[in-house]
Amino acid sequence: MAAKFNVGDLVWAKLSSFPAWPGKIVRPMKNVKKPTGKKPVHFIFFYGTEDHAWVKDENLKPYLVYREKLSKAAKGVRFQKALEAIEEVVKNRSKIITTQRLTPQLPDDDIFPKARPRKDYSRILGRPDKPEKKSPTPQSTTSNRSTALKRAAAVPPRRSSDSSSTSSANKKPRTQVNHITTQENSQTEAMTETTTKDRISPTIGSVGVIGLGTMGMGMASTLLTSRHNVTVWNRTEDKTNSVVSQGATKALSAAEVVQMSDITFCCVSDPEATRDVVFGLGGVLEGIRPGKGFICTSTVDAETSRDVSEAVTARGGRYLEAPVLGSKKQAIDGTLIILTAGDKSLFDDCESCFNAMSKKFVHLGEVGTAIQMKIAMNLLFGSVTASLSETMALADRAGLDCGVMLNILTTGLILDPMVKSKGKAMLDDDYPITSCLKNAQKDMRLALAMGDEYSQPLPVAAAVNEMYKKAKSMGYGEDDMSTVYKAYSQ
Repeated sequence: MAAKFNVGDLVWAKLSSFPAWPGKIVRPMKNVKKPTGKKPVHFIFFYGTEDHAWVKDENLKPYLVYREKLSKAAKGVRFQKALEAIEEVVKNRSKIITTQRLTPQLPDDDIFPKARPRKDYSRILGRPDKPEKKSPTPQSTTSNRSTALKRAAAVPPRRSSDSSSTSSANKKPRTQVNHITTQENSQTEAMTETTTKDRISPTIGSVGVIGLGTMGMGMASTLLTSRHNVTVWNRTEDKTNSVVSQGATKALSAAEVVQMSDITFCCVSDPEATRDVVFGLGGVLEGIRPGKGFICTSTVDAETSRDVSEAVTARGGRYLEAPVLGSKKQAIDGTLIILTAGDKSLFDDCESCFNAMSKKFVHLGEVGTAIQMKIAMNLLFGSVTASLSETMALADRAGLDCGVMLNILTTGLILDPMVKSKGKAMLDDDYPITSCLKNAQKDMRLALAMGDEYSQPLPVAAAVNEMYKKAKSMGYGEDDMSTVYKAYSQ
């Protein structure tokens, strides 16, 4: 039988995939509403981080009963501070044991209800203190409930034979974009064409940009060109100074960017970098306050995007994933295509920013859908580049005129611009960087992981990934993705 809890009880509170954390049941503030749902919840104050969050009773355990086992749940500095703080309370409350019903201890794996297994990034980042991701708002619970309802909508199943039953069981219902993005008014359509950049009127007070790499630099520049008030931060200061010279304000940390901005765009290289800049010391979460908007334009996995969304909304912020399609040139020209999913009000507030950075932008629904669409599209782009490399290498080995072949390939055929630019780079042995090879290989890896998730065979992607890996091992990771040609032509 589950323990009954009262205000003032000391507990272990478990949120999502993060470690159980020492906390105390408190009365919610007047401006914090109780989340909807049938399961009982309590409002928790977390020691060490001084955050608050609603937690289901099934994810609460009496502190003293489980102290020995759960005190080993994490090893970070914040966790140790949390333990010291709650132990001080225990010393001062000799009667605390009377407020907690001693329940039989369960095996370690059964203390809390099992959550969806997730990759442990704490070892990679060295930052296991993830409960700081939670704070006072019921929005995360409400958002999760809304997400669950959306995922429940299924496309009528196709007829299939017994042999395909396993694959069908892992297939996700197709997203109905035109239905999800329908608005009562027609001011903003799902797909929106850009306007003339110099005529854009900023619709938001201040904009932050975190990450000034190949794509982030161009995005920040187009925002400045369109008269947005921009604050920037990058891990290497030289790139920051370059944008500051164009009129941007320089922040000292990712947290400061968020604090100084109404909405913040984040464009870093991969899932690990994204988690580091969001959850790390001086990271995004330290600056998030109710109403703040955070937009992740990085190509990460859907799980990372959902984790970031959950952490941002738990602090009262709004979250949008917005991976981009395009190269360095498109970022500079403001002609990217932006795929978004998440908070629709934030999508609407970003209209002037999206107009500045892109020629089209689309809202696809719940968090995870835009990322997965980007990964699927990158599978095509990466495969085409690798196939073109293989074609050019074969033609060259056979003594054919590769210039003539490229001219034929780019005469009105599909993917003409991409084939022309990448083919010319291979022909001239000159590879101007538009998309780094290491990022292309990362995208292929994400596509293969997505295929595993849905039991979808991707034999072409697997073979292409090996060639990108080979080119990367040859030292071309920081060069343009078209240098995969080197792996075929050696």
